[in-house]
Amino acid sequence: FLLFLLLQPHAYALKGDSGCGPILCVNATLNERGDQVTYEMTVLRKPMGWVAMFLPSKFQSSGFGRRMKGTHMVIMWPNEDGSTTISQRYGHGHIEPQPVTNPPRIATVNDPKITSWHPPNATVLSFSIPANKTLLASAEPTERLIWAYSMTRPLKEPDSPLKAHYMAGFFRVDVTKDLPDQPATIDPPSAPSAPPHEADIHLHDDEQKPDEPVDFQTIVADGPYKGREKIILTHAILLSAGFLVLLPAGSLIARWGRTITPNWFKAHWVCNMMLAAPAITFGALLGPIAVYDHQAAHLVDAHQICGILLVLMYYLQVGLGR
Repeated sequence: FLLFLLLQPHAYALKGDSGCGPILCVNATLNERGDQVTYEMTVLRKPMGWVAMFLPSKFQSSGFGRRMKGTHMVIMWPNEDGSTTISQRYGHGHIEPQPVTNPPRIATVNDPKITSWHPPNATVLSFSIPANKTLLASAEPTERLIWAYSMTRPLKEPDSPLKAHYMAGFFRVDVTKDLPDQPATIDPPSAPSAPPHEADIHLHDDEQKPDEPVDFQTIVADGPYKGREKIILTHAILLSAGFLVLLPAGSLIARWGRTITPNWFKAHWVCNMMLAAPAITFGALLGPIAVYDHQAAHLVDAHQICGILLVLMYYLQVGLGR
């Protein structure tokens, strides 16, 4: 009997994972039956609008989706009357996600458990959802979560229109881990960098040293550009300059330059080949690099497909023109 009592706490020890970033802390806890996960989201920034987590189908084994398009999500926000709204939606593309009446996994609102590690004045929201048993039974049960945060609060109704997110990012969580008995305290919101339990939570796998704590990575809507944002910005600038400035300038030189100078073709060739070709080539290469860096899929939306076709038509035109 004494041996049973000694083993009892370990037999019923909760499993889950947790971590913090500069905007959001998340605790994910698997219940004793292993069929339900509770996600507690602590938003460390004000004002609080809405916060979302993106969910896969219960039959998917790869964790949460890699992008908003084609992904189910749970969106929550507090209301002025003290209630909490939960809205399950589906992302159809680069438009506002639409409410769904029959999601593959139904989430329910929980009363969050405020503990000593929660910073003062933080907003804590919690929901429970059936566990992804396909993922938990796999050899790699780490789930990839996408989150988004907005500073604009919607109306109380679950189908209320949403303003675009202000920040977004993703991280990984493994709910099969044993949770520590006592969570540690964290710093106040001015420096919310220490989590109750450091987890393997990150945006990219590169540039992380084994001895360094791994943290959330955030895509910020404004402020200084870093990493992938610089790649995307350079991609946009180079291709815009190539297709909207240099190629039209080359066409105008061919059309009107011949009426001014017999050397018009040389200027036309320099504009289309020496200037436009490097800008378009390098800018086009940065597109797949940005997609790979974000661990997203290639050639899945109109922007990517039309971009490839446009670049191919440019090379075809150059080849035929020569």
